[in-house]
Amino acid sequence: MMKINSLNKINFIKSTDLLYAQRTGISKEDELFNNLTADFKLSKPFDYQIAFFKHNEIYHCFLAPVYKLKKSRFCFPEPLIFQALFDERFIEESDYCVLNLYDQTLYLYFYQEGKFINLKKIENFNPGNMDLFFK
Repeated sequence: MMKINSLNKINFIKSTDLLYAQRTGISKEDELFNNLTADFKLSKPFDYQIAFFKHNEIYHCFLAPVYKLKKSRFCFPEPLIFQALFDERFIEESDYCVLNLYDQTLYLYFYQEGKFINLKKIENFNPGNMDLFFK
């Protein structure tokens, strides 16, 4: 039987385990990290890992607690799954929104021309109101 090395797996970090923010005008990773950990008032900032990318002069920044990261070569924020699916042509529309419900927290991922552009989090969302998005 062939074993699969767990380091070769790609893992995605759930939105429930992420802090997300957008920044402009900051070009150094250390500056981004310090700015974000201060904004989120993290008492132990080095217990977090940062991931970010730049699109249209906006830095999309994700922070995740290190203990939530699985040991693997690749670990990506959950909202980027759908950008990858678009790139592989599993999603046909180029401008779309994905709704992801965890308990009573709704996460909205927005994409333009197949690229992730924003994440909105709605806490205490009543799942009974989900039909409001489909009218």
